[in-house]
Amino acid sequence: MKMKLAVLIVMIVTWIGSSFPLAEADSRSNPTSQTTVLVLVGEWFGDSYYALEKEIAAYGWQLVRVGVDQTCRGCYLKERNIELNSNILIKDITDFSAYRCLIIPSGPHFRKFVENQEVLEFVRSAYKAGLLIASFCTGNFVVNAAGITDFKDQSELSVTEVTLVKERVLFGPRGGGPPPGSGFAEAPVIDLCQAIAYELGLTHKTSAILTGTVGPYQVGFKLQEMSDPSRSYPNNAGGELTARRIRMYRWYPAAVSEQDKTRMTLRDYAMLAADDFGLMPPSGLAGDDELPPLPIPLEKGLDSRHVKELLQQPVAAIHDAPELVGQFPIVLIGQGLYYEAPFAQYALAEILAGQGYVVVTCPLMGSHYRLVNLNAADLETQVRDLEFCLGAVRSNSNVNPDRIGIVGFDLGGMAGLIMAMRQPEIKALVTLEAGILSPHFSGLPQKHPSYDESKFVIPWLHMTQSRFVSQDRAGTEQILIDRKKYGDSYLVSVPTTSHGAFSAYALFDIRGAINGYWEAQQTNQMLLHQSICRYVLTFYQGYLGNEPQALFALQHQKAPIASDLFQIEFKKGQPPHVLSETLVQLIIDQGMIAARPMIEQVQSNFPDCPAIEEPILNWLGYHFLYWWGREQEAIEVFRLMVDLFPDSSNAYDSLGEAYLRTRQHELALEKYRRALELDPNNRYAEAIIKQLSSN
Repeated sequence: MKMKLAVLIVMIVTWIGSSFPLAEADSRSNPTSQTTVLVLVGEWFGDSYYALEKEIAAYGWQLVRVGVDQTCRGCYLKERNIELNSNILIKDITDFSAYRCLIIPSGPHFRKFVENQEVLEFVRSAYKAGLLIASFCTGNFVVNAAGITDFKDQSELSVTEVTLVKERVLFGPRGGGPPPGSGFAEAPVIDLCQAIAYELGLTHKTSAILTGTVGPYQVGFKLQEMSDPSRSYPNNAGGELTARRIRMYRWYPAAVSEQDKTRMTLRDYAMLAADDFGLMPPSGLAGDDELPPLPIPLEKGLDSRHVKELLQQPVAAIHDAPELVGQFPIVLIGQGLYYEAPFAQYALAEILAGQGYVVVTCPLMGSHYRLVNLNAADLETQVRDLEFCLGAVRSNSNVNPDRIGIVGFDLGGMAGLIMAMRQPEIKALVTLEAGILSPHFSGLPQKHPSYDESKFVIPWLHMTQSRFVSQDRAGTEQILIDRKKYGDSYLVSVPTTSHGAFSAYALFDIRGAINGYWEAQQTNQMLLHQSICRYVLTFYQGYLGNEPQALFALQHQKAPIASDLFQIEFKKGQPPHVLSETLVQLIIDQGMIAARPMIEQVQSNFPDCPAIEEPILNWLGYHFLYWWGREQEAIEVFRLMVDLFPDSSNAYDSLGEAYLRTRQHELALEKYRRALELDPNNRYAEAIIKQLSSN
């Protein structure tokens, strides 16, 4: 299937197997004659040159052919009787200031280029001079041979869509090739030129619209208005309390006929976001000319002259589309502070749904008002909101309730971590800029009562700004990925200083500073967010989709995520241990005789981590001894506690008490004496010993 890149501000780029047909780019009607690009050609240049020449002309750019020789032959439509003259020779360019970009197209000429040191030095010089380097197909090999990128595996050079693999370096996919390929007909010149235009800042923000899909599935969307009667929330300014309102956003694979493919627009998402927080006018909007309130970074960062046109751009989702029959994994998304509306993660949600996931989220709201406080109570509120959504969607016929993942951005990442620690059914976790690697100034998430790193045993992908990784590594404490023992872990350093790069707002490619959100940016935020989404999707394809090639790509940084932009650390975790809750329930249901072999096996496999914590065993033993009428089993529980905690005075004290209550006085005396040896200050044991010794 033909692969294309939709280089948009309004929608993210696709994944393997997807197709993104584009509407005609409006930027062509606004040519920029001052832009001059170099195109490197040589003997046996490829068919794609002519398609590239046509596209460059459509943008109004000046094309300058540069070569080693004055004349070179090509293979246009496989006929090797065509010639091109170089406008300038490589050796004659000593000053690159007149040029913005060097393009290296596909073609057999690459074989000579990679062996020609004059060519390779020319490419290096162009990059050092600040030019954007853009290549596709075999042209990628020339860039790599010049040392601008350092990919060791040739497969990493064969990208599936136009990708910013390094600052000022664009790689494009295969261009069709010789028979049985279709030559220039499939050359990705449209996508490449769109990417060049964006990187050079030459394209209007409403220059292109998405007219295809984000994966093999059509994407449906539904908003479900629900309420949680177990919690109350102020309904109006007068303080009247009602059940907590939950607006559940749900994206899913849809069953849509061709005539029903009426897609939503950015305006629809903006209106939903405003309605999340009661910002829409009571009477609604006065027609399509009135704009809904926008999230603050968009309101401040977008050119007001183009906002109306921008909001008319379609997205992938189709409102209220019928659901496709199937069993699809569930992915929850937790929103972040200042990015509370699900609009902030719409692109990731659509991409996942287009690839066969049911995606669920809700707005981030405080416990008692819209304001979200950085405390354990409001973190618990977000956790409960997400758990409510999970409970609502798990009963749907089109989900697989055994394959559940979470993506958490910012505070939503903390909520996702808490859910991963207390909900065994969660199978994988992604956290984006969540402030959890090292202690957060708020004390969260550690202040939350469910925080327990011993229960963090699932695969985990954490993505954050490169500078934060460096800062956390420089600290005196181990960061979370180093402390985590169980389940595979990935730490991805993203080269940006923008928190917003991890949200869909990055697709609007706002480079200017937005107070309270991000500082001025030099790099293309849209392409960064594209890569972030690609990592998230690959992770879930590996751990929820059970696709070995996705795991291989993550662990070896291979295509489709291969990039010099991001740095990824992989830590192979131990297999997850059986949770203590499972073992305790086994003891309660089947008794110690049945449960002990499994407990001993778990303890043998994980000697550094007690199978069941001492206080839990102690509490269970006393329930058996006094309140559940299972005195003999209480003895077995306390014997296990003594075996697991042989240096604990309390363990021997409890076992002694169980023997005493079952009138086994000699054994009781023995255990109380051992308890006193371990803790000479154990006055209770001392008193019982005197009592038993005098009888």
